[in-house]
Amino acid sequence: MPHSDILAAAGLTQAELTGGSLSVTTPVDGSEIARLKPHSTAEAEAQIAAAKSAFKSWRLVPAPRRGELVRLLGE
Repeated sequence: MPHSDILAAAGLTQAELTGGSLSVTTPVDGSEIARLKPHSTAEAEAQIAAAKSAFKSWRLVPAPRRGELVRLLGE
């Protein structure tokens, strides 16, 4: 799928993704729930490496403990 088709499916234009941040809104009332800033390729690769490292530790936590943490985060 071409890049432009992905943007169109997400309701975005290339102009909205260049220079500055991307506002994420809730469809419930249209209020902003997050603001995402663009990252360089190096920053994105570092974040992906950190996530992979965290996953290696997270998967060693027993499932009931992971479930409890997810439940607590949801409260």
